[in-house]
Amino acid sequence: MDLVSELEGRGIERCKIGGVDIDGIIRGKYVSLEKLRSALAGGFGFCDVIFGWDMADNLYDAASVTGWHRGFPDAHAVLDTDTVRDLPWEPGVAFMLCD
Repeated sequence: MDLVSELEGRGIERCKIGGVDIDGIIRGKYVSLEKLRSALAGGFGFCDVIFGWDMADNLYDAASVTGWHRGFPDAHAVLDTDTVRDLPWEPGVAFMLCD
């Protein structure tokens, strides 16, 4: 059985996926299980702004990795299936980290 089918069997309807920014804050988004299946198969685009702003969402002045000068392109992210967890405070939602 694949992971998405297993999640569906547990009543999960969507997944919160996220990565850690340079301040250690998890930044993420919710995706449908259909999008999750696609992301598991080939990764997905995740805005690289998480490497260029602080914990208050203000852009760092001297960010060389990303910024207006680069247009905040998407970085290729890959889900880490070892981190999948159900979120007890959000019924029907699982969580997974990405690299």
